[in-house]
Amino acid sequence: MEDYELYICSEGLSYASKGDATLNLATYKGVLLSKLYEHYGDNLKRLFTYAPISLKATAGCASK
Repeated sequence: MEDYELYICSEGLSYASKGDATLNLATYKGVLLSKLYEHYGDNLKRLFTYAPISLKATAGCASK
């Protein structure tokens, strides 16, 4: 196997999110990150989570 370092970035959940859909999204994200960690373990160096507004501002679609 190749020697490499893996960095993973994902979007967090907004604080205004409510209800069952939010719980499902949080659960799916947790499972996804867990599976990535299981699969890439030693090569996975960092997991980053960014706030949705930060991503929107970077993409140029934030209303501020």
